[in-house]
Amino acid sequence: MLQEISSKHRLEDLLLELRKVPEEIWGLYQFRRDLLGKKISVPQQKRFIKQAIACGVGTAKKIQKQYPLMPVSKICEQMEIPICQVASEKLAGRITFATYDETEGIRVMAEPLEKLKQLTGTVTSVSLDQAPDLILGHELFHHIETVDKEIYTRTTTIDLWRFLFYTHRSSIRALSEIAAMSFSKELNRSEFSPYLLDAALLWLYSQERSSSILSEVREIEQW
Repeated sequence: MLQEISSKHRLEDLLLELRKVPEEIWGLYQFRRDLLGKKISVPQQKRFIKQAIACGVGTAKKIQKQYPLMPVSKICEQMEIPICQVASEKLAGRITFATYDETEGIRVMAEPLEKLKQLTGTVTSVSLDQAPDLILGHELFHHIETVDKEIYTRTTTIDLWRFLFYTHRSSIRALSEIAAMSFSKELNRSEFSPYLLDAALLWLYSQERSSSILSEVREIEQW
C-alpha cells in the first residue's frame, strides 16, 4: 500500500513538472518523433512550430464561433463525423487513444481510456475528466485537415530531393500533430497540454518510460 501511494505521488510530481513545459518545447519533442525531423534545422523547426500552434489555436476559435459552448462530441455530431469505439490498437508500437480515418471517422480506443480512469481521484494536477474531449478534439482537427486543403499543416512542405527540373516535396507530420494538440487544448479550454495524457497513460504501463518524457523535454530545453 505504501508503495502504491508513493507511486501516485511520483506521478503527481511528474505531471506537475510537465505542466510547466512550454508549447514550443512540446513541438520540438514532437519533431524528434518525425522521420523528417533530422532534415530540418532547429531554428526552422521553431518557426514551423510557432505557425502550427497559431494554426491550431486559430482553427479552434473558428470552430468555437461556429458552435458556441458546444461539447466536442456534439460538434462532431453536427459535422457528421462518425465516432466508433474499438478495444485497443497500437501504432508503430505506441499505445494510442484514438485514430482518424476519412472513411471510418474517429476510432476511440476503449482500453487506454479505461486504464486512465484508474488514476481518477489520485491525480489532481490534470483533470482526467477532460481526457475524452481532449482526445476527440485532437482527431477532430485531423478531420478538418482533410476538408480544408488550404490549412497550414497541408500547404507547408519541405524539399526532400531534386532531379533535373523535378523537386520532390513532402508534408511534415509533426506539424499536423502539434497543431492538433494546440487545437484541442484551445477548443476544450484546457489548462494543460494534451501531451500530459500520454505521460499519465504511459505511467500505467511503464513508470520508467513515462518519467523519461520529463528527462527528454529538459534536454530539449537546453538547446
